[in-house]
Amino acid sequence: MQLIPIYSVKLVREKTVKYPTVSNANNVVDFLKNYMNDLDREHFVVVMLDTHHRIIGVNTVHIGTLNMSLVHPREVFLTPLLHKAHNIIIAHNHIAECSPSDEDLSITKRLIEAGKILGIQVLDHIIVCNEQHFSFQENGNMT
Repeated sequence: MQLIPIYSVKLVREKTVKYPTVSNANNVVDFLKNYMNDLDREHFVVVMLDTHHRIIGVNTVHIGTLNMSLVHPREVFLTPLLHKAHNIIIAHNHIAECSPSDEDLSITKRLIEAGKILGIQVLDHIIVCNEQHFSFQENGNMT
């Protein structure tokens, strides 16, 4: 007779951060700048939103090298699926140049397509730099 493992999957809260209510895209950028302040490597995060576009959680998907972070849709959407997020905003930081790389453009398109299949809309991809940011939505790169 074979022993078959039975699993359960749980979302575990690691910590919380206090932050004013996020009510628009600029607030999300402010939150991300604060959250990603002083990082020495690229961090790729997913901001999970409810049906009213309020932040219900943030997950660091990957911590990369000084100038590179590799992500896969499987890791990006795992926590939003478990958290029953309605929409997400993806973000990562650049240590220097704030414009998107070819890889940034490619992964954004891939995540948008994956989100369509899963029923979770990717509202924006934001690159956070020191005092500035690049929004794919604001620059017409979300198609």
